Amino acid sequence: MVRVNNYKIKLVVAPEKSSIAVEASIRINLESNNVECLTFNLHKEFSVDYVKADGTLSFDFPCDDKSSNPFMPDARSLKIFLPKKLSRRRSLLLKLKYSGPVKDLTWEVNRVTWEWTELGIYSAWFPVNMKYGEFTYSVFIDVASSHTVVGLGEIKKTRKGWLLVRKEKVNDIVIIISPKLKTSILKKPEPRIILYYVELNEALKNYLRKEAEWLTEKYRNWFGITSTKGTTFIVLPRFRVKWGGYTRKGFVVLCPEEKLDDGFFRYLAHEIAHLWWLNAPTDSWEDWLNESFAEYSALIALREKWGNEKFQEFIRRKSEKIQDLPSIVGLRRDDEKAYQVLYNKGPVLLNRLEGRIGKEEFLKVLNETSAANARSTSEFLNVLRYKSSVEDKDWFQKLLET
Repeated sequence: MVRVNNYKIKLVVAPEKSSIAVEASIRINLESNNVECLTFNLHKEFSVDYVKADGTLSFDFPCDDKSSNPFMPDARSLKIFLPKKLSRRRSLLLKLKYSGPVKDLTWEVNRVTWEWTELGIYSAWFPVNMKYGEFTYSVFIDVASSHTVVGLGEIKKTRKGWLLVRKEKVNDIVIIISPKLKTSILKKPEPRIILYYVELNEALKNYLRKEAEWLTEKYRNWFGITSTKGTTFIVLPRFRVKWGGYTRKGFVVLCPEEKLDDGFFRYLAHEIAHLWWLNAPTDSWEDWLNESFAEYSALIALREKWGNEKFQEFIRRKSEKIQDLPSIVGLRRDDEKAYQVLYNKGPVLLNRLEGRIGKEEFLKVLNETSAANARSTSEFLNVLRYKSSVEDKDWFQKLLET
């Protein structure tokens, strides 16, 4: 078993060249004997200068290799070979240096441009293997002084650049850089809410201030208090919205919207719900614990805010889309129908469970699942059995398998 504990990175960003250069130190635990090879996903266009650990290590970074993760389509496998004297250790400090362009990506979620730089796991800008677990990190960012930097963690401007530190374990390193970023504090007392944006009208800013606070408090009442002391919201510029937003622990990236209707409320509520529902692996069928739970949380929040009639309208629409879909259990995350299963079938099944055990008991199940930081369906089903009954657990398990 291999566990990545911490990254310490020096990142030089050259927006005018759409490229980056990285020097990284990765602290790793080797929890089993004789680990002969470490495997990471890394952006396919990068050139690796060296890999070291008590001396230079051999590695393979084949040009024709493909990513092992559906969320990193532009990555390839970096295989690092450990000699016997290192493979028997319990811990290892791995050092890498690499550089290259970040452009022409399959998904333009990530990019490096003068106007907007956004780096994260989708581009595999840092060596990552999701099977190696969550990690902490510190990243020193060297970029033109005209640019503002924000990221997943505590950000601080220094005399020579920016320092991003994350002390709570996560599975991504997100960095956003722009010369046009503005900021606004939406809520000062804990949990604090800070907003970053390029352009934002007052109507949307006031809407986000009101609804983000309302949703955060509602979810805290339902699902419990998270370990995150505050949340950073990023409203994307319009030229970047095509590939949508996402959420990490305490960090929400949103697409802007001028029509502040029930659809936008559901979208906002979904992304904020991920502050509670993001513990399960995202590269397998267990991702339903993230996506289906966030979507149904958004719908029950909508029911509170917009009324039962509007809620039932959403449930009817989703119910019409789930005919002939594969089961949740065993779903391939890259299946062409995965989106429909996770965003429509999963929430409909959760609605049936709520109808069977009642709203009050259902919220207790969700609260306990969140408190347990459940990462697997078996953990969720154990909570359901404990909070409700064996019969309800068996009934729902069959729904998941159908």
